[in-house]
Amino acid sequence: MSAAFLLAFAFCAQAAEVPSVSTAPARLSDDDRRRALFLADLLVEDGRLGEAEEFMDERYALGFDTGAWTVRRARLRATQRRHAEAADIYRSLLSAAPDDSGLMLQLGMQE
Repeated sequence: MSAAFLLAFAFCAQAAEVPSVSTAPARLSDDDRRRALFLADLLVEDGRLGEAEEFMDERYALGFDTGAWTVRRARLRATQRRHAEAADIYRSLLSAAPDDSGLMLQLGMQE
């Protein structure tokens, strides 16, 4: 494991725990949200794609901040070389934000 991952994991340990649906907060704090997104990025960066996907699925299932998790899923699909799936996700994101040049660029890289 990389040192950066271990350090980030120590900071993100609390964010890695998934509360049960009945006790799930109505909204993550900004710090918890950033930690969870950062941990997902680190899992992908470290090549732990299965763990990253499971972590993303758990966070997406909580039902809030789904846009950020959808973008992460598109990036994960691209990393997995599943470019057609990544492109489909970027297209769906662009339907909601047609002027987002970052999403357009990412879509172009997948096609």
